[in-house]
Amino acid sequence: MKRLFTLVITLFTLLFTQQFYSQTSILERLDAIETSFSFTSEEVPLTVLSQHILKYPIRSTTRTDPSIVSYGEEYFLEIELLSELTKQSGRRLLDAPYVLRFYSERGEIIGHTALNSESVRMTFIDEERKMPPRFIRISLRTIPFALLERTSRIDIIELVR
Repeated sequence: MKRLFTLVITLFTLLFTQQFYSQTSILERLDAIETSFSFTSEEVPLTVLSQHILKYPIRSTTRTDPSIVSYGEEYFLEIELLSELTKQSGRRLLDAPYVLRFYSERGEIIGHTALNSESVRMTFIDEERKMPPRFIRISLRTIPFALLERTSRIDIIELVR
C-alpha cells in the first residue's frame, strides 16, 4: 500500500510539473524581468515589441594568459524592435559605437554611457543586414541598476564613421 501511495504521488508530481512547464514561456522559465521603458533613437520613438532583463552565464579569459578562464553571470537588457536605430556620423570614443541616454519621467537626462560593440549585440532577420536589427541585447555591466530604476526612456544612438 505504501508503494502504491508513493507511485501515485510521484505520477501526480510529474504530471503537474509537465503541465506547469508546458504553460510557461521560455522567458518565464529563465526568470526574465519584464521592463516598461520607452525607447527612442535621436528622439524618434522606436516600435518595441518586447523588452526584458535576463541573467546569462558568461565565460571570460584574460588577455595575458588565455588559459585562465573565469565563469560568472551578467545581466542584459533584451529588446525586440520593429524600428531602425538612427545612425549618426561622429567620432567614436574608444571604439564605442553606441551611446545610451537615460531620461527620467520628467524628460530630464539622468545619465548617459558609451558602449562598445562587445556590450551591444544585434540580431538581424536577413543575412545581408538590409532590414533593421530585430533584437538588441545590451550588457548592463556598466549601467547602475539605481539608474535603471529611475529611468523612463532610453535613447539609443549608433555612431558611424
